[in-house]
Amino acid sequence: MRRALRENATCALFAALGCLGCGWLALTSPVWTDYETEAQPAFEALAHGHLLGFLQLAPVYGGSLIERAPFALLPGLWGGGSLAVYRAVAVPCLLAAALLGIWIVAGMRREGRSRLARAVALGICVANPMTLAALETGHPEELLGGCLCVAAALLACAPEVGTRRALASGLALGLAVANKQWALLALGPVLLALPAPRRKAFLAAMLASAAVSCCRWRWAPVAISPPAPGRRRSRIDDLPTLAAVVVLRPPRRARARAVRGPQAGLPDRAGVGRTAEPSRDPRRRAGARAAAVGALAGTPRPGG
Repeated sequence: MRRALRENATCALFAALGCLGCGWLALTSPVWTDYETEAQPAFEALAHGHLLGFLQLAPVYGGSLIERAPFALLPGLWGGGSLAVYRAVAVPCLLAAALLGIWIVAGMRREGRSRLARAVALGICVANPMTLAALETGHPEELLGGCLCVAAALLACAPEVGTRRALASGLALGLAVANKQWALLALGPVLLALPAPRRKAFLAAMLASAAVSCCRWRWAPVAISPPAPGRRRSRIDDLPTLAAVVVLRPPRRARARAVRGPQAGLPDRAGVGRTAEPSRDPRRRAGARAAAVGALAGTPRPGG
């Protein structure tokens, strides 16, 4: 243990410096970022002790907020404000990148790779343009999801994969899926890399860890209601409403049937009114689509 700490001490120091530099450059303020409109209301509710409000205000990627929730409570120990919470919830994402870099460098050292190769690998993991872009736009959870997917793949690609390693791989990928659902793209490659006897353990661990997102979807219908007072409405709030418009449609038998000819407008045998077939003019159809999109978005029609 002491030998491993001594060998990785220098790598850990440079990884920490890289994370501090990225945080100093990008984590200046949450203003004008997606964090301000999507994650900040939920974290503020959690910081004030409102657990139910935290679950209700969480965005569609609420599993990521649940995974980072303990870090949102740390600034309350010294009386930190919203800026401190914004920086604290980005710490686990930067820490995941640093640990992944240290792990990769340790493996390269065992294989006898040069110092230059190890330094490049550490720099790519810790300090890169994608890290700065994710922090500047208010989405540090993208770093966490990427690191968890890479860790799951590395665990699955080991020369000898036992039950514990398969469980660890499934746990990492499950947390990545709970963090953001795009991590499902890594499911196929990881399953192909695992030996067949270990896939059941991998899937069990993945499903167990991904269940953390169920806490968010349990309260998802609350997002259909108007936003809380003092909270600006974001595009995320419109997603459940649009889904309700698409899903909660009238039954098929109650719809009006489009017919041609002089029978247009006359009732059929079921008593449902018939409507004339819509025009096939591309310009008129384009105008109808634009009016429908404007109505869903709340945009007033010209001259209305």
